[in-house]
Amino acid sequence: MSMKVKSGVFKYLETSVYRLLVVLFISFSINGNTQDMMKGSISSLGANLLTSTNQMSQVVGDINNDFNVYSEQSFSSGSMHCFLIYNIYNDPSDEGGDGYVIFPNPTSDEIKILFHSPLESDYKIEVYDAIGKIILKTMMYKDSFGVTLDFSPFAKGMYSVYLMNINGERILEKIIKAN
Repeated sequence: MSMKVKSGVFKYLETSVYRLLVVLFISFSINGNTQDMMKGSISSLGANLLTSTNQMSQVVGDINNDFNVYSEQSFSSGSMHCFLIYNIYNDPSDEGGDGYVIFPNPTSDEIKILFHSPLESDYKIEVYDAIGKIILKTMMYKDSFGVTLDFSPFAKGMYSVYLMNINGERILEKIIKAN
């Protein structure tokens, strides 16, 4: 049995010049009560942070026979990098099947927009302040999985993030800037 991971997200815990937030776990294989998770190469700002392919196991937190995982797991890669895995889900439909996630919300400095599969077309991104003024424009390109938006220069308040593709599909999310 194979399962999709909605957001096997790593949060980089070590103080460093790198900020790391990636969808790293791609699939699960269920073997009895054990879930085998594979991790692979990832990089940030051109520097490889984790290059080995290793395996790690944890007990499946099976509730109502849905095979969802309801726990956290920590691991380290050598002595330099420590990570924490959180928000593991087996299916994007758990939160409406939108196929994307925007987080953190509220934010103090930046937000991540991550899609569960590569984009099939380019997306234009616009961020509006509370009075409707465009304060940020950028793009996400075909075959990418996501983008990071810098909210650090913005004042506290509510912001609207619009994503639009060439097919006319639109996504609107409200983001709260704190601090």
